[in-house]
Amino acid sequence: MFLSRWSVQRPIAMTALIIILVMIGLHFYSKLSIDLLPNMEIPTVLVRCDYQGASPSEIEVEVVRRIEDAVSSLDGIKHITSVAIEDAAQIQLEFNMGTDVDIAATDIREALNRILEDLPDGADEPVIRKIDTNATTVAQIFLVGDRTQDDLYDYADDTIADRFSSVAGVGEVRVYGANEMQVHVLLDREKLTAMNLSINDVVAKLEANNVRKPLGRIQESTGEKNVTFEGDFKDFEEIKALEIGKYENRRIYLRDVAEVKLMSREVRSKAYVNGEPAAQFKIVKKGEANAIEVIKGIRARFNEMVANGELPSGMKLVWFTDTGAFIQASVDDAWSSIITGIVLTAVLLFLFLHEPRSTFIVMVSMPISVIVTFAMMAYFNYSFNIMTLLSLGCSVGVLVTNSIVVIENIFKHLDRGEALKDAAERGTGEVIAAVSASALTNVVVFVPVMMMTTRIGTMMVPFAGVMVAATLVSLFISFTLTPILVCVLLKNRRTPADGRRSFLEKLFIPWDMGYDWLCRRFNSSIEWTSRHPRSLVLSVLVLSVAVVIWVVPQVGLSFLPFCDQGDIRIKFEFPTNYNLETTDRLVREAADRLKKFDFIRGMAISIGDVDGGSGQVKSAVYLGQINLRTTDKFEREESIYELQDMLREELSYMENCRVTLSIPPTFGGNGAEIRCVLNGNDLDVLESAEMSIMEELPRLGLTRDLDSSRRERKPNINIIPRRTVLQNLGISANELYEYMLGTLDGIEVGDYRSGTRVFDIRLKNAKEYGESQLLQAAPTMKGSNPLNTETVAEIEEDTRPVVVNRYDKIRTMWIYANTAPGAALGPVSSTISAMALDALPPGYNVRMSGSVEMMNETAAEFLDVILLAALMTYLLIAAIMESWSRPLLIMFTVPLGFLGMYVTLWLTGMSMSMMGLLGGVMMIGIVVNNAILIMDECSSLIRNGETSHRAMLLAVESKFRPIVMTSIASIAGMLPMALGTGLGSELRESCGMGVVGGLLISSLLTLYVIPALYFIFVPDTGRRWSWLNIFRNRG
Repeated sequence: MFLSRWSVQRPIAMTALIIILVMIGLHFYSKLSIDLLPNMEIPTVLVRCDYQGASPSEIEVEVVRRIEDAVSSLDGIKHITSVAIEDAAQIQLEFNMGTDVDIAATDIREALNRILEDLPDGADEPVIRKIDTNATTVAQIFLVGDRTQDDLYDYADDTIADRFSSVAGVGEVRVYGANEMQVHVLLDREKLTAMNLSINDVVAKLEANNVRKPLGRIQESTGEKNVTFEGDFKDFEEIKALEIGKYENRRIYLRDVAEVKLMSREVRSKAYVNGEPAAQFKIVKKGEANAIEVIKGIRARFNEMVANGELPSGMKLVWFTDTGAFIQASVDDAWSSIITGIVLTAVLLFLFLHEPRSTFIVMVSMPISVIVTFAMMAYFNYSFNIMTLLSLGCSVGVLVTNSIVVIENIFKHLDRGEALKDAAERGTGEVIAAVSASALTNVVVFVPVMMMTTRIGTMMVPFAGVMVAATLVSLFISFTLTPILVCVLLKNRRTPADGRRSFLEKLFIPWDMGYDWLCRRFNSSIEWTSRHPRSLVLSVLVLSVAVVIWVVPQVGLSFLPFCDQGDIRIKFEFPTNYNLETTDRLVREAADRLKKFDFIRGMAISIGDVDGGSGQVKSAVYLGQINLRTTDKFEREESIYELQDMLREELSYMENCRVTLSIPPTFGGNGAEIRCVLNGNDLDVLESAEMSIMEELPRLGLTRDLDSSRRERKPNINIIPRRTVLQNLGISANELYEYMLGTLDGIEVGDYRSGTRVFDIRLKNAKEYGESQLLQAAPTMKGSNPLNTETVAEIEEDTRPVVVNRYDKIRTMWIYANTAPGAALGPVSSTISAMALDALPPGYNVRMSGSVEMMNETAAEFLDVILLAALMTYLLIAAIMESWSRPLLIMFTVPLGFLGMYVTLWLTGMSMSMMGLLGGVMMIGIVVNNAILIMDECSSLIRNGETSHRAMLLAVESKFRPIVMTSIASIAGMLPMALGTGLGSELRESCGMGVVGGLLISSLLTLYVIPALYFIFVPDTGRRWSWLNIFRNRG
């Protein structure tokens, strides 16, 4: 090949080219960003419509169904998930992969504009938000101090949030812990009634006397002036001095019947950190921003604010957690695994080569290939993340195999006494076909991966891209740099005339004796195989059937492993009639009990706002959550799951409360691993099925943290106008509604400006407790006698659902669960699905959502990918060997690899995850390489006159050493990942463990199964193949 010839003849020119490529790679290394995951676009749009005071049932009918009907006909919609809760509706629209989310959002806006008039009067205009799956929360910060929670929240929302949002790469700063500040006009109901005034009277006066509008312009001879009517309130005294009516010839001012205060709107949430009341910041990065750089910028702004004393006296910021430490530690651990793999491979190869210069020649190809690959990563806009670093780690052992085969063949020519340059050129040229075939098989198997389109599949594309780039670079290096270094560093291999051994040769005498013994035993076993090929093949076949029938079902299928990030979420759900104060007290009592655990580094409490998945209520006063920051996993003996068990035991005292624990998923999102969706129109039927599942499932011991979307209904008071009475009194139902609204939630009557800030003015009765505030309210007067609510309306009480879930326009019930230790997600989800189908009548259906749905669709796509990768590998080998039959023998190594994967996973107690399937695709390209070497050598011997069976025996014996070396190199390169214990190692382990086992077992079986099959199907002629007697050997 011209590359090897040109490298030997023009070594300086080729070396200069390689140095240039290395310099380019080093240049781009510093420009590659660091992130946890590759960017992946899942086209999702969220529509939110607030409808204050409305119940979930009302919102479902009046808002949700109308929006669903308007958008369901849009192109590309995959799923519509709707949730109706108190005061709001959320409709999540998931589109098919590849849909342009900007165009989708525009189409949704146009569809909603057509139904705006159909929405109820009290509903706000729907808000559309594109969900960027790459825009993740990167930091959580708290503001604490000796102020009220209202003051903390107001300063956090008005001042600090703006400071953080101006950091480069920050997309959004979310503030929790209270509510927005408003000017509250708190009416004394009794005084107002005594003055013969109503809330509606006050509303009218406030709206009529708080006016600020432009009047136009005055033209002058040389210019103009703007004119503004400033009739708005300048201070609270002006508001208090507003005349609102007369009583007994006396003017009544607002101060006579009300207080004016600046306070937060009705508080529906609270936050605490390490026991102190706080305002909480969740800082979200922009989708395209680099997480590490964003966190550095946030930290710098944090330190700047503290150092410059920007905070008011008594306030301080608390840095609770960020994802940067985990991302950086995961990346560092991945690099450590890569370097360890390189060193381990070098040591093992040194044991075979016995000579440091030969080992250096082989080993130098790995770092050079990795460095040059950096340039390819920059070209494709890849970052250093879990997937790309996993790809580099997997490629470590693969990269060196090409150079091993090349240098082994060069040594054969040197042993014949050829000159260095001749041996380097001829030795490299002879194996170009075999090495190219081996390398290109590693490439073609990833072509289908690069075409994956599912949500998880797109995340794996960078893995394939990096592996393809690294393999092609290593192929180039093995054909160029390896022969150059042989000519420069090696000498002709001559045995000293006096027969003396060098120090290294003496040192390796025990190793050589052991290896020679192994070779003899192997040669004997191959000769036995040549005599009894059918017995060996039958034994392997029986073993394979046993693995498929017995081992594979036990291994099971899982999604993606959870990484121990040192975070645990504890969610508390109390009866729906609990108020904020009760929930606050009970959750803080639970938090106090947890303080005794030494592994807890930090504790944040959220009341009223919790994390949750589809179908779950995330905002309600009866909800609470504790976020625990634990010690890093290498600082403690217990696993994160054992910590969860300890916490469950401690919290088992809680009654009348549903407690669920979860670990934040590595790949984003919230909620449980398993989300089972029961679909049907009759909510009673769905609830009956849910109760049956919730009763039966715990007995199986397959799940923990079992939960569902069925909730105790919340008491609801209905005020039904007496229309005849209202007509007689001359008031409308809307006037009665506005009066009752002012009695409870309040009415917004304009705004109040203070400097650069604008506050809404909310008019309402001063807070009262109990139903008496409804009964004693006096919506109208008859003469001078107030008429209470019961006179003009009927008051009835019932219960209503706190949440209504819909999935693809049908009412649903959700079942949530996490898998029990040792249980695989696939079998557990199948069991739950079958149980749900049995509990539902005909006409109702069950489907899996969330992780299970993504797992199933990714597994189905992987099946296609594996079949296509195997087919492309076969076609590539057939094209290179110019034979249809010989590649069939080679392809028998593929099932041997998967056989080894499943046996290894079974022995280690692991399940087959999506990362394991990705490793399986990679393994297809690796396991065939040993067979390619054997078949290529066999063909060469046949061309030189050997009979077919004799040629196969000699080929297996002569290629035993390079096969052992390449297999050990591949396994050693991946071993640190398979056995890693650092942060983020769970993902690498789930991929590396199966691949290591598959390579080990398949390499061993290949040395026997390929010759055995050859002896069975190829007659001992060396001229013609008998596979169906139609293919001609052209090798």
